[in-house]
Amino acid sequence: MPGYPQEQSDLHTAIPLPSAAIYPSGQSGGQADKIPIPTVSLKPSSSFGSDMADDAPAYVQAGIKQQTAILEKQTWAQAGIKDIKRQSSPGLLSLIIVLSLGLIVFVTYNFGLMQGPIDGIKGLISKIEMPSSIPFLSSLSDNSTGKDTTPPIISNIMVANITDNSAIIIWITDEAATSQVMFCEPEGLCCWTEADKKLVINHSVTVSNLKPGMTYHYTASSLDASENEAISEGELTTSGGTSPVPTAPTSPLLISGITVLNIGETSAKIEWETNVAAMGQVEYGETEAYGLTTPMEQQPATKHSATLSNLAPTTSYCFRLKVKDTSGNEATAESGRTFVTSSLPQGVSEGIENGMRAPNFTLQTIDGKNVSLTDYRGKLVMINFWGGGYQRSRNEMSVIQEVYNNWSGRGLVVLAVDFKETPAEVQKFIEEKHITFTVLLDPTSKVSKQYNVNGSNIPTTFFVDKNGIIKEIRNSAMNKGGIEAILESM
Repeated sequence: MPGYPQEQSDLHTAIPLPSAAIYPSGQSGGQADKIPIPTVSLKPSSSFGSDMADDAPAYVQAGIKQQTAILEKQTWAQAGIKDIKRQSSPGLLSLIIVLSLGLIVFVTYNFGLMQGPIDGIKGLISKIEMPSSIPFLSSLSDNSTGKDTTPPIISNIMVANITDNSAIIIWITDEAATSQVMFCEPEGLCCWTEADKKLVINHSVTVSNLKPGMTYHYTASSLDASENEAISEGELTTSGGTSPVPTAPTSPLLISGITVLNIGETSAKIEWETNVAAMGQVEYGETEAYGLTTPMEQQPATKHSATLSNLAPTTSYCFRLKVKDTSGNEATAESGRTFVTSSLPQGVSEGIENGMRAPNFTLQTIDGKNVSLTDYRGKLVMINFWGGGYQRSRNEMSVIQEVYNNWSGRGLVVLAVDFKETPAEVQKFIEEKHITFTVLLDPTSKVSKQYNVNGSNIPTTFFVDKNGIIKEIRNSAMNKGGIEAILESM
């Protein structure tokens, strides 16, 4: 076209004009008046606008510019898309593949779809002896990972405490393991005890709900921490049924040697024996209805004694014995046994002066035995109040021991009442001085006060005759000759 550069490219673009006709300035009218618009082909280039003739009509230049802008945008968009495809297609594909594989692994792991094949592969590998020279291969085998595959060893299995419906199975393992027992009847019916999952070496399982007189086959089972199992089998037969287990005959509980001793105005002592170790007590009273009872003995023995106190003078008492051995067998002595208490001397009253009856008391020895003054009616008694913290009293104790050695065969009884010392201190003194007569503890000084003894008049000795009457009182330490002189006068 005249006035425009010749295009070299085969690609030409026709510039569309607006649907409404464009007229030169000042023109209007019908179809015949429209001015034909020349068709311009342009090369899509960033510089095609500069190739236009400067003398092209203004409306043509405007259309060309508009078309040029559209072509530039299309060209840039196409170039960007190609660049994006070129750069991101491989990365996007890789991302999709990774996500897909991750989803597959997640599903198979959580739903256990691959557990079977994996376990099979692991089991196959674990059975292969891998060369130790190839660390990677040897690490695949369980035999080289240190896993415990050795079951525990069961030994010393035995059955204990068999009854008609139960038994205890006992065994030992060489390593800590669980405990469980299966027991089966002859017909084949088997049951398991509840598994004790505590890991122990010494095992004890009670099997219950068994049938009397039946032989059971049992299996003791133990699992160690790695679940390696060990078993041991045996048989047990319950008692009862048609084959009762014989029991050893028991001897009947018998009472013998009943004696009443030391009968006084207000007390008496009963002694007896049993053929087997037993505990006993005495029932007593003024009639055969009894009504009074001594405390039951606390330790089983074959020789027994009980002191009856707070009795009335010159009164007849009935008594009987009741005993029980360690097996629960009981025995009772025949009724009809009696004794009569002594009468008080004419015009005698109780007190702590010469000629008066010595007040009764009960104290304990070092080994916890109860001793009462009235236990020794019919014997000469020296009641000596002493204290290890008083030198004159300590010296006198050695003298009294000499007298006791000479007079114990003639019925002399020495009751040495300690004043405010601990049992340990008393025991130490007894051992140092080799004391063999009876030493009593008075921790609260109750008896000392009863006899008007305190720290200022220790040692004090009361000489009591066979009837319980005080014959002499000494408030100072004595020598051997002075003590024996008083005893001779009694």
